[in-house]
Amino acid sequence: NRLYQLPHSSPCGDALVSGDDAGNIRIWDTALLHNEGGKQANSKKPANPFDGLMQLPTGCIQHWKIHQDYITDFEVDADGKTLFATCADGTLSVLDLRFVRRKNTPRAVSRPEVDLRNPDAAEAQIKLPKGKTTWDVHGYVQSDNQEDELLSCSLVKSGTKLLCGSQEGILSIFTHGRWGDISDRFPGHPSSIDALLRIDDDTVLTGSSDGLVRAVQLLPNQLLGVLGGHD
Repeated sequence: NRLYQLPHSSPCGDALVSGDDAGNIRIWDTALLHNEGGKQANSKKPANPFDGLMQLPTGCIQHWKIHQDYITDFEVDADGKTLFATCADGTLSVLDLRFVRRKNTPRAVSRPEVDLRNPDAAEAQIKLPKGKTTWDVHGYVQSDNQEDELLSCSLVKSGTKLLCGSQEGILSIFTHGRWGDISDRFPGHPSSIDALLRIDDDTVLTGSSDGLVRAVQLLPNQLLGVLGGHD
C-alpha cells in the first residue's frame, strides 16, 4: 500500500520500507533480493507446505506488526535513524532503525490486537522487562489513538515537529520526544488531507480530497492561500 526508500545514511542503508493494508511495516534489503534471484531457479520446495510459514520473506530484514489498519505514509528524520509511519487506525508509530542491526533483538515484532481507544488495555498485554519500554525492547513507540485517520506526515521546524494530515481535515502536530499525543492542531481544511509536501521549516503544501493544493504556515498557524486545484 505504501513504499518508501530510506536514505543511504540510515543504519539499514538505502533499504526499502513497505506498509500494507493490514498494518504490516517491513524493511527490505535490496541486495538480498538481487542475490536470491539467481538462487530461486535451483531452490527446492519444502516437503511440508507449512515449513517456514512464520519466517520472514526473503530480503525482509525487519517486520513490525503494531497497527490495525492500512499504512498511509512514511517519513524519516535527517540522520536516517528514525522512521515515522501514519496509519488509518488513528495512530502514529515511531520506529528505531538502529534496532534492525542490533544484536539479540527480534526481527519480527507483533503487538496484540486490542482496542486502541483503550491504551491501558493494550499496554497490559505487552510483556516488558521491568523498567523497559517498547522502544527499548521492540524498537518502537506508538501514539494514543487520535480518533481520526492519519493519512500523511512531514517533519518541520528542523525536525522538532511532525505534522500529520487527517481524514477530518485537521493538521495534527506532534513534538519530538513526546509521541503519546499531539501538542497542537490546526483545523480548517474542508476535506481530508491526503498529502503533505515540505517547502521549508515553516511552510508546507497540502493536497486535499477536495482537489485543492494549499500553502500553510506553521506555528504560528496560518492558511496562506490556494495554489490551484483539480476539477
